[in-house]
Amino acid sequence: GQPPPAPRRGRGESADEFDKTSLGASCIVVALLCDALLGNMQQRVLQGGTSVEMLVFCQAGFGTLAMGLVAGASDKLGPGVAMMRADHRVAGAILLWAVAITVGVTLVMRLVGEFSAVTAVAVTTVRKAATLAASYILFPKPLGWGHVGGAALVFGSAFVKHALGRRKA
Repeated sequence: GQPPPAPRRGRGESADEFDKTSLGASCIVVALLCDALLGNMQQRVLQGGTSVEMLVFCQAGFGTLAMGLVAGASDKLGPGVAMMRADHRVAGAILLWAVAITVGVTLVMRLVGEFSAVTAVAVTTVRKAATLAASYILFPKPLGWGHVGGAALVFGSAFVKHALGRRKA
């Protein structure tokens, strides 16, 4: 009865683990490319006279439409709505999540509009690093040298971006 073990590919990873790692790495690369474009595009739109509120409204509206189409096409919309109807705690958590995201996006847009995309990226990078540090403080977990090196790279890159942004100004 047991199925044969999955074939291994380097470092003891199975083919399935390798495929998941490759997919995850690909998703991160695409997300980074989108992030690199997003701040500058937002800055251009805001410099063209669009208000922060209108930009946030349009982004949220088009994002909701796109997510609805994707969820509908993948047959996840119906079960998702049923889950929210069945458990009001889930619906409440999703509502709070949506409000938190909207507030966060609005504040980042204000940074982009009042300063620059580079400043907004520097602030959000430091915020993410601080959030990660708080996670380790509030919910202790093992730390390794990779974590320390990664934190140094994150804070170092934020410093370099900030310094380069000042040099250009």
